[in-house]
Amino acid sequence: MNASYGHLYLPEIAPKRCVIKIGSSLLTSKNSLALNVRRMSNLVRQVAVLVRHGWQVVLVSSGAVAGGMSALGLNVRPKSIPLLQACASVGQVELMKKYARLFHARGLTCAQILLTAEDLRSRSRYINAKNTMNELIERRIVPVVNENDTVSTEEIAFGDNDRLSALVAGACDAKVLIILSDVEGLYSDVASRKVVPVVERVDAGIRAMVSSKRRGRTTVGGMATKLDAASIASKWGIYTIIANGHARDILIDLLVRKIHRGTLFLPASRRIDSRRMWIAYIARPKGRIIVDAGAREAISCRGKSLLTAGVREIVGQFNKGDVVEVFCGGEEIGRGIAGMSSEEMVRFIGKRAGREAIHRDNMVIWSEEG
Repeated sequence: MNASYGHLYLPEIAPKRCVIKIGSSLLTSKNSLALNVRRMSNLVRQVAVLVRHGWQVVLVSSGAVAGGMSALGLNVRPKSIPLLQACASVGQVELMKKYARLFHARGLTCAQILLTAEDLRSRSRYINAKNTMNELIERRIVPVVNENDTVSTEEIAFGDNDRLSALVAGACDAKVLIILSDVEGLYSDVASRKVVPVVERVDAGIRAMVSSKRRGRTTVGGMATKLDAASIASKWGIYTIIANGHARDILIDLLVRKIHRGTLFLPASRRIDSRRMWIAYIARPKGRIIVDAGAREAISCRGKSLLTAGVREIVGQFNKGDVVEVFCGGEEIGRGIAGMSSEEMVRFIGKRAGREAIHRDNMVIWSEEG
């Protein structure tokens, strides 16, 4: 597509709510891991312009680990979890001190929100985080969200702030997610640096353009994680833009001037509601239900609830209200919230007078979501 996506798509987006993800490479100097106040100031200035134009802004900002590494005299991202957490502890304080001062100079207040994946996997904690962000936004306060690396371990970490930014965008009902990177966008060919202007769907062909995940001195992501984030955001009905955060006035160009920059990922034609997104992409499954072909057809093609009559096997232990995977023939076909515990469900397996294992409203079927 040759036309600017700014004229094709963005005019329909009235100033609403946006999430802006800022990577560590944008906040640190090229030859130093120390936080670059000049760069941070430039980004905060642009956010202030967006706010004046009616945008409600949430920042998902990396930089804590990088800042801590600099303070502790480290040149390579630690592999030791305690040392990584120590870097985050030191760096998060400095990061927020700088953000607070810079936002105050622009007449704005910012707030710190630290999250682990476990915070969002718990339905009650997910709703609490959502409510907190909404309250801050309504009070014209800019939330600055980061993964809580101080307590995160491999089991509970998001793994990168790209994915976290998509989950935050969905939780706070954002219309646009902007992922600022150190590249111009998604390249169709890295050698020629030709940028793909618009992506309608993150499919196998789009993913084939991306090399395997790279790990930098301070980062854990790459373009692959950005595609994952765009794919998740799309299902929430959110536009995603990957653009070069070093470009002057990039945020103003994108959301105020509507100028073509980077790669725009379009939202899916059918939006998944927040509850089903939580089931599909956030909650950690606690067990597995294996169903027969008849049950698969009923839930996949006829929109029925899953009944115990179609269940063939239970794997793992779970309680009523836990999220579980649904498998058939060795393939995961969906996920849902269990209507009873695994212990109770086992007693009804295969019985004709079946009971409701998962209610239709509490289920996500992959074939339906594309």
